[in-house]
Amino acid sequence: SQENNEEFDPARMLSEDSKDVCGLYLKAGDPTYQLEVKPGGRLNRNQLTFTVKKSSKEYAEIEPIRFCELPADFEHKDLGFYDTDSETNGIYIEWNDTELYIDFLGDAADEAAGRYYPAFYYFYPEAFFRPLNRADIIGMTEKDIRYLRNQFYAAHGRSFNDEELKERFRKERWYV
Repeated sequence: SQENNEEFDPARMLSEDSKDVCGLYLKAGDPTYQLEVKPGGRLNRNQLTFTVKKSSKEYAEIEPIRFCELPADFEHKDLGFYDTDSETNGIYIEWNDTELYIDFLGDAADEAAGRYYPAFYYFYPEAFFRPLNRADIIGMTEKDIRYLRNQFYAAHGRSFNDEELKERFRKERWYV
């Protein structure tokens, strides 16, 4: 049983609120930046690990460019963590019943800084990480494929003249 295990310590376990935050996030305005939130290692599961990565056009290795850990013993729906006293570099997390986002804070020269939304907010988020093949689009309608194709442009902030696309993307939280 876990309770009898010397290494088991309930204080080291991840809270339910912390579990809600774990996952993959894409940067609004530039989804080539990804923020991965995971629990800490075996003995520090009560910490969240934040890793910012940038993917390349060739879908090759995704390079980690930022990394930090923070205690995840919070019980409320927003959390700020700064890795300096200046409050310019750090993480701010906010979520409620309708929205979840993470602000990765940095100075003006830090391209990774910005608002990140969960990958599940996007339609078929895998398309941002790898080329799609015919099997990926089986069952999609022409409208779905059109939306998927234009989602790339929308995710980078493009505005649309087409009313249908304009209205569709205006509803997306990540659309800037």
